[in-house]
Amino acid sequence: MKLTITLFLLLVSNAFAISQKGDYKTVRESITKLSCKTVDSLTVVKTNLELIKLDTNLFDKNVDLYYRDLGWSYYRLHLYTKDTDLIRKSIDSYLKANFHKPNDPSTLWELAHLNYIIQECSTGLQFLEKFKSVTEKQYWREDQIKLMTKRCDN
Repeated sequence: MKLTITLFLLLVSNAFAISQKGDYKTVRESITKLSCKTVDSLTVVKTNLELIKLDTNLFDKNVDLYYRDLGWSYYRLHLYTKDTDLIRKSIDSYLKANFHKPNDPSTLWELAHLNYIIQECSTGLQFLEKFKSVTEKQYWREDQIKLMTKRCDN
């Protein structure tokens, strides 16, 4: 009887420990070293690798932010290498971010921007229109939109 109770309590405590998940924000600062400013390539590579090896199953909060950080790291790698596969990986990451937090203006903006980079014009336009539908007009960045869509003007 004592053994049965002990085993039961052990199983219940293990199940409880496994079911507890955390917030990505609690580890974000220790992993990401990227910003909009100039960052050396070694920092970009290291941040990307740290993000890739992170187990997202450990988090149930701010998972969208993780995928946005991963997408940003792929984009920053692309700036160094000009490898369009990195843009596609970035798009995939931002799509996952959009899945976890639909219609986030920052995510939609990046999805539009990245699709225009690889000249996926109709997809870029779809995300740009979605961005506009969830963002007040004063935040549309018309000058950036003109630069972004210029790749597809024919």
